[in-house]
Amino acid sequence: MRIVFTLLISFFFFACNQKDQVPKNLIEPKKMQSIMLDYINAEVYSSQILKYDSTKNDTIENIKLQNKIFKKYSISKTDFYESFDYYNTHGEMMTGILDSLSVQQNSVRFNKKRKLNIFRNNE
Repeated sequence: MRIVFTLLISFFFFACNQKDQVPKNLIEPKKMQSIMLDYINAEVYSSQILKYDSTKNDTIENIKLQNKIFKKYSISKTDFYESFDYYNTHGEMMTGILDSLSVQQNSVRFNKKRKLNIFRNNE
């Protein structure tokens, strides 16, 4: 019984230490935000648009897009997922990244609407 108790305490201690351990190649928040924006756009493209293209496999195309994103930002798949997991376990950091993404997307939508209105007003 004493051994089981000791193992359980050791396990919980190890698990808590793992959560706080910063990954060796942690992607800084601003860069992570840009990567996540591209990643989300790739996911939407492959799941919503490519599903209607019978000549392409949306899962394979999504993997190709992910690899292009990782190459664009000079990171590995492991770097991305370890950083994502780290930020996900540190809610306040992930919230900051997601809030910034939301603001950025709203700004893009606003500018697109503004451009469309300019074109309509010139007719």
